[in-house]
Amino acid sequence: MRSKSSRRMFLGVVPSEEVRARYASFVGSARVRVPGLRWVLPQNLHLTMRFLGETSEVLRERLEARVAEGLRGVPPLDWTLGEPGTFGRRGSPRVLLLHLAAGATALEALADQLEAAAQSVGFARDAKAWTGHLTLARNPQRLCISDWKNAAAPACLQGLQSRADRVILFASRSQPPGGVYSRLREFPLEG
Repeated sequence: MRSKSSRRMFLGVVPSEEVRARYASFVGSARVRVPGLRWVLPQNLHLTMRFLGETSEVLRERLEARVAEGLRGVPPLDWTLGEPGTFGRRGSPRVLLLHLAAGATALEALADQLEAAAQSVGFARDAKAWTGHLTLARNPQRLCISDWKNAAAPACLQGLQSRADRVILFASRSQPPGGVYSRLREFPLEG
């Protein structure tokens, strides 16, 4: 049960304005072509670097201090969107996404730093290894989507570059038609 003094949080990086603008153009027609999916709102696009879950304000303050300390000297990181992919069962995946074509190794090292910061203040080790991807849609009804990679995926986004020049601590709240994300704190990557 959620405490009034805790919120659901995660650390992430956001794609470029160009990626968000092209995705916004794509998603309108995608909702018609592939109905029944929960498409990510353009303003909510992000790479999750470390999911934190329910986090108290006390733990948040300790985490913020550790993240700020751990990111000193880390330069901005460039990354490029790649091929479409999915998480979940073939034919009726849970998540539709784009993999990273470039920059995944540097972002994985960043995710490792954020994981270490989270563990140092009391978060349990994340059970899942970090996998660089940009989530575009969720498939809560497990609809059959056999042509995601061929027809429905946004070719307009593949090959687009972004620069992670900050890590953002987000709070998330579930609300139709998609989550509401609030930026709680930004940690610049300045090298």
